[in-house]
Amino acid sequence: MTDVIVTKGCKFKSVMIIDDSVVQRQHAITVCAQLGLTTVAEAVDGQDALQQISQLNPVPDLLLIDLEMPVMDGISLIQQLAERKYFFSILILSSREVSLISSVETMVKAYGLPIVGALHKPLLREQMQRVLNKYEQKTSNNPQVKSSFEKAIVTTADLERAIEQKQFIAHFQPKVLIANGLIKGVETLIRWQHPEKGMIYPNDFIPLAEASGLIHQITLQ
Repeated sequence: MTDVIVTKGCKFKSVMIIDDSVVQRQHAITVCAQLGLTTVAEAVDGQDALQQISQLNPVPDLLLIDLEMPVMDGISLIQQLAERKYFFSILILSSREVSLISSVETMVKAYGLPIVGALHKPLLREQMQRVLNKYEQKTSNNPQVKSSFEKAIVTTADLERAIEQKQFIAHFQPKVLIANGLIKGVETLIRWQHPEKGMIYPNDFIPLAEASGLIHQITLQ
């Protein structure tokens, strides 16, 4: 089973830049350096990024991900990060239309990965500074905003109560054709809106639901 990789969440100090364009990577390195971020790695596509992540120590605080790349694009990389339980903070960067970028941002949130923001190319220092400040303020001032790798401790009794009170909700993740930006379908993802512990993600309750025999009732709901 793949180990969970986590990052510091906010007050970023290091970044991994994932973009197939050398020019764009160099520009991003310059902008990050101006903001006090050290570039610990560069990757030309998602596959390259995953390979490097498995070898990096320490891992970067932030991933700056372009969407259009050969071999493995940004969307596929984000899906792989979620499947492997790599809870890196993500900043999306793309030259595509705003609607597509927004859809991918929604997808990242649906996966439960920390999303810092989504910016349109070319990357501007002022814009990046603004989203970093906004994210840090959000995570610092709102006690209900937790890092996605903080595990919520729940019990079988909690699950039974959640089923009875219908605390489970559905989030819909769009499936987007990156070639033209069209949405070809959606994937339904379950979330648990706990009245005291806030949003609980599947990794924190699905194994218990399966072990306790409650998964079928949750699925029906």
